[in-house]
Amino acid sequence: MLVTTVLAYLPSLAGGWLNWDDPWLVRDNPLLAQARWSDLWTILTDLSRPTRLALGAEYLPLRDLSYLFESRFFGLSPAVLRIDNLLIYLLALLLLRRALRALMSDPRIAELAIWIFALAPVHVESVAWIAGRKDLVALLCVSAAFSVYARRSRSAWLFTALLLALSMLGKSMSIAAVALLPMLDLLAHRRPDPKALVLSSIAVALVLSVQLYVGRLVGMTAAPAGGTMLTALATMGPVWLRYLYCLLWPGALSLVHDVPTRTSFDAWSIMGYGVVVLWLAVAAMHLKKKQQP
Repeated sequence: MLVTTVLAYLPSLAGGWLNWDDPWLVRDNPLLAQARWSDLWTILTDLSRPTRLALGAEYLPLRDLSYLFESRFFGLSPAVLRIDNLLIYLLALLLLRRALRALMSDPRIAELAIWIFALAPVHVESVAWIAGRKDLVALLCVSAAFSVYARRSRSAWLFTALLLALSMLGKSMSIAAVALLPMLDLLAHRRPDPKALVLSSIAVALVLSVQLYVGRLVGMTAAPAGGTMLTALATMGPVWLRYLYCLLWPGALSLVHDVPTRTSFDAWSIMGYGVVVLWLAVAAMHLKKKQQP
């Protein structure tokens, strides 16, 4: 799996700076180019608007510190940054493989799953784009959390929460990983660990509160689509159908999809949520009947 993944991404290592966030966020960023140790504290604690705007209008210190350390020891070389992107990805894959093998009774299925995941085309942007580093550091922490949670040692609940909190410092969308913990238990035919779920939820919520504060400070947060939570839910309905379509045809992920704002629930909104509910109902019936995930 590792050899195949390296061969797949080998052509990307010769690339330079992509003219899409790479220059201003990494190459020309004064906080990274100077690589002073004082900038480490700035990245971690300075929530002021100028600093956050310089760092991509987000609070993602784990990503920014990885750039800082590379600048300090290797300089901001696109070749080194790309190689490190690939190394982070490979390490994340190994940890995820370890988790799947611990959870699944048939190791062949685990190997097939991680091989397909490793070569999923949607990951190309994250691995081959220097500014996509946030996806990789988040995946690394999530994979480590899953690996710890899968083996259920005495202190697994604590380390799972800490690793998921770290993943949020790489990318805020990692909050979704908490909801995947019960899915891991389903694969292993065991009950979820309530202590791990509660502590992980608290940990990611604390980090999210800081990220939302920064988002409001720099003007990155917006009102719900349509102005209310109800209209936002209605607008989200057709998106579930698009997610299903992208599962069936990953090539659609490379396109930009506009989401028309809906002022109320219509047939497409209802259909979108209906598909999700039906899918869950079928899964629950199958689980109850067959005692299999």
